[in-house]
Amino acid sequence: MTWRLQITHTTDYRYSTPVAQSYNEARLEPRSDRHQTVLSSRVEVTPSARVVRHIDYWGSVVHHFDLQIPHDELTVVGRAVVEAGQDPPEPGDASWADLADPASLDSFEELLAPTPMVSWEGELAEVAAEIKAAHDTPAAAAEAASGWVHDRLTYRRGGTHVRTTATEVLAHGAGVCQDFAHLNLA
Repeated sequence: MTWRLQITHTTDYRYSTPVAQSYNEARLEPRSDRHQTVLSSRVEVTPSARVVRHIDYWGSVVHHFDLQIPHDELTVVGRAVVEAGQDPPEPGDASWADLADPASLDSFEELLAPTPMVSWEGELAEVAAEIKAAHDTPAAAAEAASGWVHDRLTYRRGGTHVRTTATEVLAHGAGVCQDFAHLNLA
């Protein structure tokens, strides 16, 4: 059994004074895989701009656009229709030894490095070590980490901003989607 989902994501930028130009990337198009098929997808920009689409290094669809006219507002809308199946993805069967293998570490180096938003220090490092020790597989640990984050954060708009770190989110106890993602990655 499948079902169709219509997805609309809107991002509005409002500048206190007009900006002369802006250069942008948007990753708003879902990916087709064995669990879902993208039936249609588009990105709309206001003020109007030419949008160029390409696939990035990780296989994500990226839309590029720039505005070369003064503007004090910018709206980016991503729309998609996706047909999804009911079978969730199976968890991976990688072991802790597989993840520690130098070849794996080399292959995924870009995805494993800490970032300014996601670091592995203090309480977050301690929690990660506890979760790892309590679970036989990385898949089980990832699921447990997601539950840990869910138990500690409340979804609340306006309390964080684009530069809020995972450590700050944990201290605050609330955030939006990107905050949940950053804390899960930490």
